[in-house]
Amino acid sequence: MTKPAITLLLILAAVFVGLFLINAAGNGGGGSILGGNKTLTLSYSDLVKDISADTKDVHKVKTANWQQNSLTGGLNDGEQYVCNVPEKDSPAATQLIDLLRQNPDIDFTFDHPPVTAMVISVLSVIAFPAMILAVIYFLLIRPNQLRGYQPYAFNRVTVQATEANQESGFVDGTPRYTVIFEKTSEGFRAYVPDLPGCIASADTLGQTYDLMTDAISTHLTLLRNRGEPIPEPVSIAMRLPA
Repeated sequence: MTKPAITLLLILAAVFVGLFLINAAGNGGGGSILGGNKTLTLSYSDLVKDISADTKDVHKVKTANWQQNSLTGGLNDGEQYVCNVPEKDSPAATQLIDLLRQNPDIDFTFDHPPVTAMVISVLSVIAFPAMILAVIYFLLIRPNQLRGYQPYAFNRVTVQATEANQESGFVDGTPRYTVIFEKTSEGFRAYVPDLPGCIASADTLGQTYDLMTDAISTHLTLLRNRGEPIPEPVSIAMRLPA
């Protein structure tokens, strides 16, 4: 499987995890999400209709506990329920709270969200985007930084050009200067034997290559502006057995 495919799968997985966390946070970190007993989901309209009924026998809701945007509690038959409710400070929420408080058959309480809900809320806000950024960085950005420029392709082109025209150092009329890349304790450095003073250094080979390309162009431009002769590209780099 290619790296782009792996990246796509991991991003999709991160999206699903994030949606799960957001849903869990919205439900107040209820037990049904964390592996507890399954609860009945009541619609908002059914909840309002139930607590607005005049006779006690009609009521199904026995207890009601308000947590964030959810109302949880027990029914008269012993079953647990959950219902998504409006924001606490909204007019609809104010009306619902008044109905709950005015109904003597319902044990209504306000409660702070449990620790699990708070943790899940933080994770959904921070960890979800961080996870996606981390996946993108380590699978797309970081490999490019480590890989930098592919030196082997450059070496093959250089060797072919040198073998085709070793005497002049030109390929199709364009000068090709030999560049020596050296590994240092701080990264890489490069110089051109045929252009004294034309050097470059950077953390990675790719960065050094880019800087060296610009350095050669700038060096030649300065020589032309000064009216100085352009050195012939005559140096050849070879690897010999020890």
